[in-house]
Amino acid sequence: MITSYHNTNKLSKHQLSKAKVKAVGQEESIINIFEHLSFVKGKNVEMTPREVLSQWIDYEKARFVMPEITSIRRAMTNLTARGLLVKTDKTKISKSVGKGSPEHCWRLAKETDKQMELTL
Repeated sequence: MITSYHNTNKLSKHQLSKAKVKAVGQEESIINIFEHLSFVKGKNVEMTPREVLSQWIDYEKARFVMPEITSIRRAMTNLTARGLLVKTDKTKISKSVGKGSPEHCWRLAKETDKQMELTL
């Protein structure tokens, strides 16, 4: 089973429960961002983790505190493992940063691949 939050900090049960809820919310938000932009653009968009973070500012800021880039990357990796996102071979330097190392792009999995449910 793929967990949304990896308890590497040995959180208490209460803290871990809160962290899991937060991580699942981040994953749901990322899927929502991909689905929304794909609908608006009329095609399956490809984005880097930094581009997702940039979209988060516009799309999800009212619901959640903006996550760290590492949380976005963790969530995208988890969503890939669940078959909801696909990591592509394409890389680019995100316009939101404009410098640094190239990052891989992700896209939504095909509709037939999106049968898996998000679980805690």
